[in-house]
Parts: sequence; structure tokens; C-alpha cells
Amino acid sequence: MASLIEQDAQEEMQEKNANKNLKFEEYKINHNILVGKLKNRLVEILLEEDNAKKVAMYDKLILELTRNIVPVIRGRT
Repeated sequence: MASLIEQDAQEEMQEKNANKNLKFEEYKINHNILVGKLKNRLVEILLEEDNAKKVAMYDKLILELTRNIVPVIRGRT
């Protein structure tokens, strides 16, 4: 579940930062933040019966994840 949401957030983040002049070539979603936010909200999103609220909650989660990005630095271990 986390990796599916991470893919959605990654795509959104790439679209959002496409035209910006950033310090590093590539960024990714901070996985620790993803897991922390997801564990609190996944059950709420799944149990919500109103589809409009469910979509709004999901979009808000994706927006928060796109704010928490980390640079990908090649050659580091």
C-alpha cells in the first residue's frame, strides 16, 4: 500500500517541480514520513464512506508527502 501511494506522490512531485531550478537533479519522497503519515490516515481513508471526502483525504495526504522530499545523491552508501 505504501509503495502505491509513494508512486502517486512521486509522480505529483515530479510534475510540481518540473520547471523549478533545484539544487539536485533528482528528488524522492521521504519514506519515513510516508510511513508515519500513512499509518495514521490509512484506516480513516479506507473507512470513510463518502467518496468525495475519501478523495479529498487522499489528495491532502499526497500534498503533504510532496512537501517532504529528499535529494537522491548518486554514489552514496
